[in-house]
Amino acid sequence: MRSSFLAIVALACVWVNSANAAGLVVSVTGIDGELKANAEQLLSIRALIVDPTLLKKATGKNVTELDKTDEARLPRLHRAADQEIAAALQPFGFYKPTVKKSLKLEEGVWRATYDVVAGTPVVLDKINLSIDGDGKLEEEIQATLNAGVLVSGEQLLHKNYGKQKSAMLDAAVKAGYLDAQFTKSQLRVNPDTSKATVVLALNTQSKYYFGDVQFEQTVLSQELVNSYIPFAEGDPFNATRLIDLQLALGASKYFDRVEITAQRDQATDNRIPVIIDATPSKARQYSVSFGYGTDTGPRVKLGTEFRRINEHGHRVHTDLLLSAIKRSASASYEIPLGFSGVDSLRFLARYEDADVGDGETQRVVLGASLNDTWRIWQRRLYLNYTQEKFQFGDNSDSVKYLTPGITLSYTKADNVLLPRVGYSWLVDVHGASESVISDTTFLRGRVVGQRVWSPSDESRVLFKAELGATQSKNPEDLPTASRFFAGGDRSVRGYRFQSIGPVDADGNTIGGRYLARVSLEADYLFFNDVGGAVFADIGDAANNTDFDFKRGIGVGLRWRSPVGMFRLDVASPLDDPDNSFRLHISIGTDL
Repeated sequence: MRSSFLAIVALACVWVNSANAAGLVVSVTGIDGELKANAEQLLSIRALIVDPTLLKKATGKNVTELDKTDEARLPRLHRAADQEIAAALQPFGFYKPTVKKSLKLEEGVWRATYDVVAGTPVVLDKINLSIDGDGKLEEEIQATLNAGVLVSGEQLLHKNYGKQKSAMLDAAVKAGYLDAQFTKSQLRVNPDTSKATVVLALNTQSKYYFGDVQFEQTVLSQELVNSYIPFAEGDPFNATRLIDLQLALGASKYFDRVEITAQRDQATDNRIPVIIDATPSKARQYSVSFGYGTDTGPRVKLGTEFRRINEHGHRVHTDLLLSAIKRSASASYEIPLGFSGVDSLRFLARYEDADVGDGETQRVVLGASLNDTWRIWQRRLYLNYTQEKFQFGDNSDSVKYLTPGITLSYTKADNVLLPRVGYSWLVDVHGASESVISDTTFLRGRVVGQRVWSPSDESRVLFKAELGATQSKNPEDLPTASRFFAGGDRSVRGYRFQSIGPVDADGNTIGGRYLARVSLEADYLFFNDVGGAVFADIGDAANNTDFDFKRGIGVGLRWRSPVGMFRLDVASPLDDPDNSFRLHISIGTDL
C-alpha cells in the first residue's frame, strides 16, 4: 500500500510540474498479433489519443496533443492498465499475465509503456456437453457434441466456447426446436492450475412444424406459386427455408415485393402458419446497356422481357446486340418448371454475324434446352440445330449440324459479383454426327476452373485454367463455334483477341482442335475500391497436343465498380517480337 501511495504521489508531482506537456505515446510490448490488438483496444489510456492534430516527435511515432483535463486523467488511467490488459488476454486463455509499466514525461511528451509477459495458457480439462428434451436423439443436434470445437488438452479460447454454444443452439433451432435454451452454461477457470472446465446443457423442449401456408397473390396459378415453396405442411420448422423462399420469389422477377410472416403466436399443436404476401412486378421490362472492351470494341444491347404472358408464368425474351466483332438478334420462350425458377424449358431462335479469328461467320440457330439443378450443379441439357456459313481469306464453306449437349456449372463465392473467396467450375460437352441431320461429325469438350482467395483484406490471388479438345472426322468442316482460339482480355493478355491458333496457307488464324491456358493474377486495393494488379498468362490453341505456348505478363489498374471489377491492363507478349505491349479493357465478374 505504501509503495502504491508513493507512486501515486510521484505521478501527481510530475503532473504538477508539467504545465507544458504536449502529447502522449502509448506502447505495448512483449505480445503480438491478436493479443496485442485486444490489449491496445481495451486500454482506457489510449482513449486520450483522439485529437486529429498529430505531432511527429524525435521518436518518429505519432503523438496526440493533450489538454490539461486529459493530463489530469493520466495517473488514474495508467493505474487501471494492469487489470485492462489482464482482461484483454483472458479470451485467449492467459489468466495470469505480468505487466511491467511506466509513465514518464520526456521532452514534452508523456510516454506510457507496458511490457507484458502473457504467462502459461489455460488448457481445457473437463468438457461436459449434454442434450435434453424432445430433440436429444436428433442426429443433427447430437453431431454438434462431437464436432471438435472444444477438445480436452487444447488451449482455452473463449471464441471456441462461444462457437460450441452457437453450434448446439443453431442445430436445435434449425431442427425445429425454437424454444431451446441452455439450463447450464458454465466456463470455470482455475488460474492456479491453468485448467478449465466447460459445462453446457441444452434443453431443446418441444419441436415446431410448418403449418398451413397462404400465398396471397393474383397473377400466377396456384400450382406455379406452390412449386416455389421448399417445404410442406408438417415439415420441421426451419427459418432458413423461409429466407430461401423469399430470395427465390424475388429472383423470379414475377414479384416486386415479397413479405413472409411466420405466425408463431397462432401456432396450434406446434404447427406455425405462414402467410406470403406478394406484390406483382411490371409485366414487361425494357433494357438498354452500353459497354466497351478491347476484344469487342464498343457495344450496345437492347432487350425486352415479357415476364409473364399467362398465369403459368411463361416468359419471352428478345435481345439485339451490336458490337465491332459481333451482331446478333435472338428470341426465346421460357416455361418455368419445378422449384425456385431455376428449372425451366427454353426454346431459342438466334441469328449471328461475327468475326472469328481472322474469319467471318453467319449462323442461324434453333434450339431447346432443359435447365435444372442436378446435385450441386446447374445443369443445362440442350439440342441445337445450326446452319453456318464461314470464310477465312478466300476460302469459304457452309455446314449444318444438330448438336445435343450438356453444360454443368457451379459457383461458390462470398460475393458472386465481387468475390474475395470462392471458386467456380464449368464443363461443356456437345457433338454432332453425319448420320443425324449433320454435314460433319465431331465431339467437343471444354473444362474451365477458377479460384479466388484473399491473403488479406486488401489483396486477392486469382487462378484460372481452361482445357478443351475436339475430335473430328473432317477437321476442315469443323464449325467455327467448335474450334478453339486463344488471346484477348479473358485469355492470354498481350495478344489480340482470338489471334492465337493454327493458321491456313495465307496466314489466317482459323482455330484449332485443342486448347490449354492458365492465368495467375494478384491484385491489391491501395485506396478504397481502387487498386493495382500484376499477372502472368500462358496458353495456346493447336491441332495436336504438342502446344507452342504463348506467354504474356503485365500490370493493371483495378476498380471495384457496382457492376463488377473494372480492369485496365497493359500486357507484354513475350512470344510476339512484332509487338511490345497491348492494352486490355474489360469489366465483369471474376468467377
